[in-house]
Amino acid sequence: ALANALPELAREYFAILVGSFVHKPLQFSRDVDKTAAAPAARADAIAANAGAFLDGYVTEKTLAILGEMQRLPGVHAAPLHFVTLLCHVIALDKTVEPHVVKLRRLLLATLGVREFSDQARLKPAALAVVVPDAICSFCSACSDLDLTDVTVN
Repeated sequence: ALANALPELAREYFAILVGSFVHKPLQFSRDVDKTAAAPAARADAIAANAGAFLDGYVTEKTLAILGEMQRLPGVHAAPLHFVTLLCHVIALDKTVEPHVVKLRRLLLATLGVREFSDQARLKPAALAVVVPDAICSFCSACSDLDLTDVTVN
């Protein structure tokens, strides 16, 4: 899996952040009164909530995690790999793309890496990722989601 190249602590944080990003919009969509809004308005509300969650909780936690990772001995490339991997996986949700761009820019600046440098790109050799216990918003089925076939542009 893609996250296997990360130190154990970073793998755990990666799973927590991605899992919470997947769970929070699902939880919010269940809380929205389905009869009060048209489907388009409901989708916009869910996207706005996911963007706010990304701008708030995910950004705050990721900055704290990066600070912790940078203090660990012998993990020089891990924070950068963590950032590129996290942003790539979250960017799969196109409704939050502007928020992911902002998050990526902030995190890369924190690491002293330019946004469009070769260092800031996810390497194609590392494109095997399985998100464990993904929940289907339609039927509530739970299974592992294999994102191996995702292409990087």
